[in-house]
Amino acid sequence: MTQKNTRDLLCGLGAAVLALSAPSAVALETRDAPLESGSYFAPLASYRSALDDSQFKDGYGAAALFGFRDGVWAMEAGPVYQSFATEADEDATVVGFTINGLLFPFQSLPRLYGSLGFGAVEVQDYPDPAGRFTGTFPIVNVDAGLGYLFPIQWGNYEFAVRAEARYQYGTREERLNAEREDVPAPRDFKTAVANLGLHLPLANKRPPPPPPAPAQVVPPVADADSDHDGVLDAVDECPGTAPDTPVDDVGCALPPPPPPPPPCRTPEPGERVSLAGCGTGDVIVLRGVNFALDSAELDPNTRTLLDDVVSELNDNPQIHVQIVGHTDAQGSDQYNLMLSDERARAVMDYLVESGISADRLTAIGMGEAEPIESNDTAEGRALNRRVELKITQAGSPDED
Repeated sequence: MTQKNTRDLLCGLGAAVLALSAPSAVALETRDAPLESGSYFAPLASYRSALDDSQFKDGYGAAALFGFRDGVWAMEAGPVYQSFATEADEDATVVGFTINGLLFPFQSLPRLYGSLGFGAVEVQDYPDPAGRFTGTFPIVNVDAGLGYLFPIQWGNYEFAVRAEARYQYGTREERLNAEREDVPAPRDFKTAVANLGLHLPLANKRPPPPPPAPAQVVPPVADADSDHDGVLDAVDECPGTAPDTPVDDVGCALPPPPPPPPPCRTPEPGERVSLAGCGTGDVIVLRGVNFALDSAELDPNTRTLLDDVVSELNDNPQIHVQIVGHTDAQGSDQYNLMLSDERARAVMDYLVESGISADRLTAIGMGEAEPIESNDTAEGRALNRRVELKITQAGSPDED
């Protein structure tokens, strides 16, 4: 394995470290159980013992791991450093990266975990058994083990002492060490590892809620209002009124307000004209107000419908209206404008003759200018020939 390949492998592992430690870069937050959820940092010291006949003897090391835990699983990664004594009485140095997966399988023991790791390291200053030279070569490691977190509470911060034991297997696979054949090192390395360090969550533990305030006992007083309706019990003639019920001066429920009037609308065929609910700007089509052909003379049925309008205007003296006449498109524009104006004034004259003050009425003809249907059909032309009541004032002048 060339130095470039070694650097590429270590850079790849370094990228994994950055991806895992990215959640740790956020500001310190608050969690209910930071040891069981969220980002953390774990500095570890290691004691390592060789289990094979390699040059390695016992040694020491360290790791700086960044990780994230989500309940039953965690992922972590970081750089590792190891220093081994050797048979040649020379120290060999090992540097690299490791990625670990942790599993917390027992809900009743949320601090006990199993681990499985993968790493790539480079052995530096590995001595020849005769002490003639030193060499450098990479190793790919896998390891497995068990660990436990011993929680410690410090104010509002909870962390843990972390202890674990692992078995590690490393290999110098031939194709990864094609340029390192001159180094007289074994192909396989077996090591027992004991780690001891800290597990430091990057979040505070949420403080317990404050105890509830003691209930205040209010002694009975003479001026009490038991049903809280704003009327003292001494004068309340209707005790026990339901909450939020409007009451009168003696504590009795007020009658409900009258329902709102129906919306202003054009009556359906056969219905009486009604001005209930009408406001300024509303328009009612007086369907059934008809005239003789090319005439402003009212027919008898029209007079009956206009009598209903008179009754409504008498019942609503605050309402002022404008009578608007419309025609279809047959005939000239000028003739239709004149005819619609004459018909509107004929309706106004009938209302005045029936007792409605002329001060409350105006009349205008629009001719064929505002059709509501197509003038190409008989049905459309019939609908366009119409008289409308437009509400110009629905209250007193001060209210509008």
